[in-house]
Amino acid sequence: MKNIAHTLTFAGAAVFVFAGILNAQVATKIRWACVGNSITQGTTGATNAYPVRLGTRLLMDTVLNAGVGWRTMLRSGDSTYWKYGRFAQVFAFQPDIVSIDLGTNDSKPINWKDSANFLRDTRDMIDTLANMPSHPRIFLIYPTPTFNNENVTPEPSDLIRESVIRYGVIPRLRQVAIEKGVDTIDTHTPFLGRSNLFGSDGVHPTTPGYDSIAAYIFRAYLSKVTRIAVVGNSITEYINSGVSGAVAGEAYAMKLNMLLGRNVYTENDGRSGCYLQKPGGITPAIMSYWTQSGGKLTNVFNLKPHVITIMLGTNDSRPKSWNTARYVNDYKALIDTFSNNISPKPQIYLVKPIGAWKVNGHWGFGNPSSDTSNGINGDIIRDSVVPAIQQVALAKGLPVIDLYNHPSFNSALPQPASPLMSGDGVHPFRTGHDTIAHIFYRSLASVTSIESGKQSLLNPVRSSKASLIPVLSPLRLDGQVYSLDGKSTQQDGGQIPAGVYIVKPGDKTTPQPSNSRK
Repeated sequence: MKNIAHTLTFAGAAVFVFAGILNAQVATKIRWACVGNSITQGTTGATNAYPVRLGTRLLMDTVLNAGVGWRTMLRSGDSTYWKYGRFAQVFAFQPDIVSIDLGTNDSKPINWKDSANFLRDTRDMIDTLANMPSHPRIFLIYPTPTFNNENVTPEPSDLIRESVIRYGVIPRLRQVAIEKGVDTIDTHTPFLGRSNLFGSDGVHPTTPGYDSIAAYIFRAYLSKVTRIAVVGNSITEYINSGVSGAVAGEAYAMKLNMLLGRNVYTENDGRSGCYLQKPGGITPAIMSYWTQSGGKLTNVFNLKPHVITIMLGTNDSRPKSWNTARYVNDYKALIDTFSNNISPKPQIYLVKPIGAWKVNGHWGFGNPSSDTSNGINGDIIRDSVVPAIQQVALAKGLPVIDLYNHPSFNSALPQPASPLMSGDGVHPFRTGHDTIAHIFYRSLASVTSIESGKQSLLNPVRSSKASLIPVLSPLRLDGQVYSLDGKSTQQDGGQIPAGVYIVKPGDKTTPQPSNSRK
């Protein structure tokens, strides 16, 4: 890698390719602390709690459930988080992200009588958590609606009241959020009219409800970070790579996210066995990334990534499948498919794959398995695949991440080449994935996001004000608002689409779907 920086321009966007060696970085899990009440804490031994279900969606993260039943934001509350919460655990955890989900219990008459201090205590809660040594990013969550009967006379002092949540708690949360410049996640609007997702008390979600809350929070997070789709085959997927003990969270895509940090989300879109070439006309039949089962190509479009890395070609190197002209044309077609159908246009990086080594005189993974003469061929990778990728990169004006010529994966060495590679001569061990993640990190660390035009992946420029952005569905990341059943819901006598919003707290108008906004 040269020690000078250079700029490549393509698709109308400037991409700054990192040059020079960064200081050694350690891949560490992103820590997310969920502060809240019983709705955060969950039931059934907390196994159905939304922090647990959020954690299953964030393989590179460690999620701490810091919810405690009955707790209030108000210091004067009958069971305040300030005195009976889990501040000690949160501070010991030193999170990168904190979500605050309090206000439900504040709506009780016994607590809301001190509503004048709700603004003060919310400000103090944000400051207390934001100023811990890890300086976490804060998400303020609007409480879910309640469906219990408020028309009770006399009114119990401990009655949780939907009217107070909607017209008292949430407006105050919005006010503080705009003052503090923190993001808000609305889990209130999406669940209006969805009492079927809540238990008999009308307050606590059922297990499907908890999972839905986790899904909405996850989508809200995705809408506010730089998204990277990591395209590849079994070397990328890792969990199905044939390496003993391979774990999805140790794949280089996940390790890369741990290096890049809380303002980036990487999705592992590797699929074991996939070729880059389209399937038609190749004998024996191949498993193409274009048509494979499991929907990885669809996943890329659904993510709406800002950055895409493509490492495909290892499986194409089999002698009976390789065709240089077809590979080059199909590679260009894949790039065009991404560039022309994802908006804004993603920054695309081509990856020269690691080599392959002969094992016991044979190349690995013949296809069909009985045909060892048709295995993944290191000579073809060296003499044909790598030059073809370079040809495509030059034709399209795209940057390249070169694993093949990297000293860590020197294919000139005899097998085993290094402790980074498994004995099959094709797949890296977890140490190899960690190395690949660092190589990618050095290439991507100073990329400028097309979406913002101003921020790097490592050092995003945070707006001083929260903004109204509809959270995008994993099924249609194109600005359409999402609901669990595709239906709108009633609010204040009007129709409003169900969906998650990161709300501009000072906006007093009813949130509208993005396709109706100017």
